[in-house]
Amino acid sequence: MATSGGDINDFDDYYAARQARLVQECAAVGIKYENPHEGLWDWFHYWKAQGFDSWAQRRQYVRKLFTGPIASAAGRINRPGPTTEREPTGWERVDRALAKARMLLNSAAVEEDWQSVGLLCREVLISLAQAVHDPEVHLTTDEKGTVISRTDAKRLLEAWLQQEHEGGSNKEIRAHIRASLDLANNLQHRRTATRQLAALCLEATSSAVAVVAILAGRWEG
Repeated sequence: MATSGGDINDFDDYYAARQARLVQECAAVGIKYENPHEGLWDWFHYWKAQGFDSWAQRRQYVRKLFTGPIASAAGRINRPGPTTEREPTGWERVDRALAKARMLLNSAAVEEDWQSVGLLCREVLISLAQAVHDPEVHLTTDEKGTVISRTDAKRLLEAWLQQEHEGGSNKEIRAHIRASLDLANNLQHRRTATRQLAALCLEATSSAVAVVAILAGRWEG
């Protein structure tokens, strides 16, 4: 319920839309959600009248107001995510981050949580690229001669594909991997993130990991 120093009028519509969505989503899964402050101006006049002059007093009130819904959301049994957990690749950082992203998706309840799924998916793909790309074997520069950063998952994976799996369905595989990276980057910075977008992002990332694992021979028999 803060505007980070901005004008209340600039954030009131966003607050109202988010409030309506929370009411709808909580009702759909049986969580009791009650917020008496329909708008930011209502909240402003309330804390003024109550004498909540410090941020600590306001935070304490808000924390108490939403303790019940948060506890219900954290304690309820989440419906299974749309992503099927695949066989581990054996790449520790990749498998660990994927498992963490699945757990986060199942417990996520707000936009910031869903954005975090995108951040984790991006980290998965960076770790995946580092797992298969060998600087001593694969290209370490792009077409312009620029050295490829160790966090540039897209170019690292393309260099690996070009060296190890040239031809065939290389074009389609590159497009598949690029799409998963684009989804992760988009979700990470999307302030209007939703559970559906997070689930799509995680599925795309899991699929990209599976494709690379197959090509790298991690699942041969």
